[in-house]
Amino acid sequence: MKKITAFILMIVMCTLALTTLEVNASSELEGGPKKTPFPKITQPILKVTPRKPEDKGKLPEKGKPDDKGKPMDQARKFLNYKGTVANVSATSLTIMTRESNVTFLVNADTRLMIPGLKNVKITDLKIGVQVTVQAFKDQAGKLIARQVMLIPGKPTPVHHVGTVSAYTPNTSISIIAQDGKTYTFTLDANTKILPADRKDQLKAGMRVTIIFSRSLDGGTKPARGIVIHPEGSGPKPSPSPTTKS
Repeated sequence: MKKITAFILMIVMCTLALTTLEVNASSELEGGPKKTPFPKITQPILKVTPRKPEDKGKLPEKGKPDDKGKPMDQARKFLNYKGTVANVSATSLTIMTRESNVTFLVNADTRLMIPGLKNVKITDLKIGVQVTVQAFKDQAGKLIARQVMLIPGKPTPVHHVGTVSAYTPNTSISIIAQDGKTYTFTLDANTKILPADRKDQLKAGMRVTIIFSRSLDGGTKPARGIVIHPEGSGPKPSPSPTTKS
């Protein structure tokens, strides 16, 4: 009797289990919870073209990314130098560093920065001025100047002593200096003539001291002052070929 009862109980449990499965399946088919589909990728994937073995070690072409997707400037290794301009031309620049002279190639992409000046050219740099240069090496190993910046410095007052050979008030003055060379200076409203009581004596043949400053780019600014010596003082230098400062 017990065996028959257990058998009947097992049949009832199986029937209930099958009924539950059918109800759940019907619920899913009739709008039950559904799984969220994986979103589709709509953004384009960056495609990087691998570089050829023969291009290993070469710089990428201008305007194109390298094999890691970096812009050209990030792919290059920049080198920084500081020194004094020893030679300059339209296509090259040589500076004297603490270690040695370094020469850079200059091209249309080279950026030149001179404080206070615009639309400057590499040839506007004067020998003797201090500069910093940012450069990189090309495929041949030559240094290419990417940027050249003049180091600002306070103009140093200098002077020349000589005899006036030509003078135009508020315009220019030329002197024959003690080295026998002729130097010409521009004058403006800020040029002082000292002492004031000798101003009318300023003419050809007078001995004077011209005070001027070197500009940031290595040139000369208008004379800052003219000191007139007593008439008849000093030696008389002999004329020589004209040399402008």
